[in-house]
Amino acid sequence: MHPYVPRPDSDAANEEDVLCENCGYNLRGLAPGRACPECGRGGGSKKKNKRRSLIDPFLHGDDSHRSRFRTGLFIIAVVFLALAPTRLIAFGGSVLTGDPAWSIGYRGLVLLAAVAWVAAVWKVTPPDLDTLLPKWRRIRQTARLLAWAWLPGAVILLINSYGVTEEVLLLAGSACRLIGGIGVLVVGVWLYRLAEDAELEKEHHRINLAVWVLPLPTLLLAVVSGPMAWFAVIPLTLVYIVWVWGMLLYAVAAFGMGQHVRWAMRYSLEQMEREERIKARKKKLEEEAAGRVRETRSGEGDIPLT
Repeated sequence: MHPYVPRPDSDAANEEDVLCENCGYNLRGLAPGRACPECGRGGGSKKKNKRRSLIDPFLHGDDSHRSRFRTGLFIIAVVFLALAPTRLIAFGGSVLTGDPAWSIGYRGLVLLAAVAWVAAVWKVTPPDLDTLLPKWRRIRQTARLLAWAWLPGAVILLINSYGVTEEVLLLAGSACRLIGGIGVLVVGVWLYRLAEDAELEKEHHRINLAVWVLPLPTLLLAVVSGPMAWFAVIPLTLVYIVWVWGMLLYAVAAFGMGQHVRWAMRYSLEQMEREERIKARKKKLEEEAAGRVRETRSGEGDIPLT
């Protein structure tokens, strides 16, 4: 049997959507404080769960939408997790050995990451969220547009590794990467809003911190290049560490949001299963009631007059 959770003095039933904090079961119609009939745990906060049920962007739409969104978040996490340590290793290898092959390998990875980034951004900025977040439509469209800048920027960066030093090409590559970097921040702002609406406090704070941490070290690393004095290596290493930290914050936030999307998909499936169980139970009760009516004989309850 499900454990009993003492309820407050009021016997009034929940008249609004209240989701169980454990399994997501809708407790509407049940007395506040009662155990969830689905998982047996206590009911959650009415205000929190009502807000989640109404504006959580991942509880809207179908599973195909959520699956694409989760894939995009996973790609973002993988891209940032791959680039962060690889750039630090490439920097250390080039400083210690002076071999340019370290930077060439990293820039090749940047090109692959640019392709993956475009796909990921398009998956996490679906147009169907415009109905839920109409004021953020321009942010969503801007994120999609700026993501494309990474492709020419990454190609030019890789070409520069082989000794191509035309000034126009260098400026074009720098401009594309700058625009792409702004796009990364725009995507961060977009994910920040989604995490806020979904009440994902940890992811909300992580993506917010990443958006503030990344710009300065990224600009410093873009400006500082080529041979450097030994005394400049230590402060530059610290800049790299801060940059890696910001990248990891971004990746962990994206991964955490992906886990929430996984919960939303499971919740949607469980809701469908609950509805099927309720329909089957109702049908069974109706059949049993109809059977009892057929078994009742005519005049069975009459009282004899003699």
